[in-house]
Amino acid sequence: MKSLLFRQEHKNKRIKKIKSKLYHKLKKKDKQREENKMKEYLKEVDPEAAAEIEMKEEMKKAEERLRLRHGGT
Repeated sequence: MKSLLFRQEHKNKRIKKIKSKLYHKLKKKDKQREENKMKEYLKEVDPEAAAEIEMKEEMKKAEERLRLRHGGT
């Protein structure tokens, strides 16, 4: 049991140290792909909940634009 915990901790430390742009780009793409799958499934199961989540995301994006969070000034 201790050896499994040690291996997992060691693996987590190694992954945390990775600073490669490509690695992070691929992980982000995988995460986005999983989110899209979950959204599609939710649309099939409960369209009202999916619409509500989509509306919240749109509001979040609008707030971000209003705050000029990404402004380079």
